Amino acid sequence: MLQVVPPRLWFPLMQIVWGVLTFCSSSVHNVQQLYAIRFFQGISEASTFVGTHYILGSWYKPGELGKRSGIFTSSGLAGTLFSGVLQAAVYQHLQGVSGRSGWRWLFIIDGIITLPIAFYGFLVFPDVPSSTTKVFYLNEEERAFSQDRLDSDVVHHSLSWDLAKRVLTRWRWYGCSLLFAVSGETESFGSNNLMGQWLSAIGGYTVEQVDYYPSGVTAFGIASTLVCATWTDYTRARWPVLVYMCFCCTVAAICIIISQEPRTLDKPPHSRQPHLRILRLAHADFIILCSWANQICADDYQERAIVLASMKYFFFIFLLAHY
Repeated sequence: MLQVVPPRLWFPLMQIVWGVLTFCSSSVHNVQQLYAIRFFQGISEASTFVGTHYILGSWYKPGELGKRSGIFTSSGLAGTLFSGVLQAAVYQHLQGVSGRSGWRWLFIIDGIITLPIAFYGFLVFPDVPSSTTKVFYLNEEERAFSQDRLDSDVVHHSLSWDLAKRVLTRWRWYGCSLLFAVSGETESFGSNNLMGQWLSAIGGYTVEQVDYYPSGVTAFGIASTLVCATWTDYTRARWPVLVYMCFCCTVAAICIIISQEPRTLDKPPHSRQPHLRILRLAHADFIILCSWANQICADDYQERAIVLASMKYFFFIFLLAHY
């Protein structure tokens, strides 16, 4: 859709849809209604992650992408970190207010936060350099500069069936999609808030504790992402981060397995939290692989959009295979 609808319009519109559906989630009466709402929320947010990386790849050179992608991804992780604090505060102070459960108030507050940000996006979010004409913070000289610094090596194509041929006859789509799907699976345990689910399953923790404790794990992910992103821009090497990620996942997996041995089961559950923090360090692979794909496909912006979208698509396909 970003090839058809300007990103400065598409992203805020999808954010508004997502925000309205979030409000609707506060009024559901059964799980089937929530499933339906989440389905449409998934559609509205599907382009956000890969679309933003596509926009970043349109504005920045390979040696600049790592830090920018890292800042974007870390912002999302920071939202996850503060959401735990927000959830605990909402449950503690709004539970039962006006006859609503705390989790219903959480959806209402999320919607209130979302909509102003969406309208803010109409004002400040740019298109790609070749079509950015509306944002107030760039003058004509700056627009021309942003386009010239990247467009010299880009081949522009019209949207046609030739795109399918270019994508399917090159290795980029296959290689990037497979690498992202497999690497994403290795660290998905640390990135999908399974720690909160684990604490709920073993029992003995209050609702506030289940919300608070995973925040520490997320903080490790933020630090790792920013450090690795800056390092890749400085060295221009992406692959060592994947080796680092595999090392973290392997060490964490071994520690988790050992912690389940009979001789260690009498230890308190929070003694296993460091293992999950190590696992969260591997979150940096997302931004590294997206930056890498942007760099590899820099000469064809249409193929770049397809490759980035496919990477996330196959990641979720692999993830669903476990259920």
